[in-house]
Amino acid sequence: MHKVRSNEELLSKVEIERHNEIELRLQKLKTGFNMFSFFKDIFNELVWTRVFSFILDSKSSHNLGIKPFLYWMNYLCKDSIEVKSFFSDDIISKIARVNTITEWTTLRGRRIDVLIELYDKSESLI
Repeated sequence: MHKVRSNEELLSKVEIERHNEIELRLQKLKTGFNMFSFFKDIFNELVWTRVFSFILDSKSSHNLGIKPFLYWMNYLCKDSIEVKSFFSDDIISKIARVNTITEWTTLRGRRIDVLIELYDKSESLI
């Protein structure tokens, strides 16, 4: 029968210290990593607007349909009575398509980062 060696017997002291250091780094990464904070300095507002628009637009190539918009509305309605009252269950149930337009300019010359249009099954604007 062979004697089972401990980690200390198999690894040198230097290797154990290196392993412990890597493990600590991974622990920090696991608890502290946030993709959005990582990219915040890389992407400007226009890029974030386009990403947000792409995710919400039901005809985008992500093939998720209206699910991202419904998820976002569900999230907003949990924390805001005003949003919940504006987007009643009746309105939400009618949504068949979400269209987004970026950098839309109003008649008064103001700019809207993302204009969100909601359509029902008959392609009427809600």
